[in-house]
Amino acid sequence: MSHRPATRFRPLALAAAFALMFAACSSAATPAPTPSPTAAPASAGVSAAPTAAAAGTLPPKFTVRFLASAGALGDWAPYVGKANGYFTAQNIDLQYSTFANAGDVFNAIVSGQGDLAIISLPTALTAALAGAPAKLISAAQYGKPGSYDSRWAVLDNSPIKTPADLKGKKVNIFAQSSLAQAITRSVLSKAGVQASDYTEVSVPFAQAYTALESGQVDTSLFIEPFYSNTNSLLKSKGQAPLRVIYQYMTYFTDGVNTTGMMANTDWAAKNKDGLKRFFAAWFQAAKWGNDTSNRALLRSVIANGAGITVDSIKDMEPALESEDGKFIPGFVPKFQDLLVQYQMVKGLDKALTEDKFIDLSYLP
Repeated sequence: MSHRPATRFRPLALAAAFALMFAACSSAATPAPTPSPTAAPASAGVSAAPTAAAAGTLPPKFTVRFLASAGALGDWAPYVGKANGYFTAQNIDLQYSTFANAGDVFNAIVSGQGDLAIISLPTALTAALAGAPAKLISAAQYGKPGSYDSRWAVLDNSPIKTPADLKGKKVNIFAQSSLAQAITRSVLSKAGVQASDYTEVSVPFAQAYTALESGQVDTSLFIEPFYSNTNSLLKSKGQAPLRVIYQYMTYFTDGVNTTGMMANTDWAAKNKDGLKRFFAAWFQAAKWGNDTSNRALLRSVIANGAGITVDSIKDMEPALESEDGKFIPGFVPKFQDLLVQYQMVKGLDKALTEDKFIDLSYLP
């Protein structure tokens, strides 16, 4: 898997419409290199995939320009695929690049300067409404009851105990028009706190603790590994861990798909066979990482990507990766209804038919 920083792409006509969705991420689009993943040593228990070459059936080389936003560490399958040799076994050259914000990732996919990307789900709706050549072709990161979830938390000495206490407070919603913003509006509304009763603040995941400690926000949205890393830091200071106020599954009680894999549809249509091989490797990596017996090694891969110590996330619950690419039953309609209700996506006045923004025909 080649690993290289992305280059800045030309602005697109679609970017103007898409920018509304990522207004909170409008800082300079400086590409953010991601540290190269470290392959786990064989002595650590990682079993490399048998290569097609060994069987004398090496398929044609298939190159995939794969993109993600900086900090998208919950989608760890590319790292595992490298460490275990799953992409090599399929003769796939996975060229992995990161960008400072999701708007740049989207522009690269639409322009054809990227092939596949991990992306937030509302992005696919924006693409469909704009007539862009991009669709979701697989579910990616997800959570189910009792597993990993994204959490809004406060410091232990905070007077905030429930969502109702957030009236008049500053709430981290990650980004304008994000799923996090929509969930916040729904959960707080049910608690009697309307959007006009609190201040929404956009904070990148990596700065969640800094924003909370400095008072920039009164409750902050934490994903892993930053949630566990913050608790480790608080423990080292002799302080109590974060207290959770609400989370994604406060709304999506049956489970939540948090990210998806978006493809440039022109590229995908020309590479159906290659995509079958790609997904064979990707789902192999997902199954390995979801296996609880492999979590120690998985944490080391994530820690390497985040630039933190493994010890600081030794208790973390890594996100789950879809092992078949399918969305949780009933999730997509509920997801769309939420975005329509709170007008999260410009022009989305009613739910779209799923074929407008999802195409799962490339899955094995």
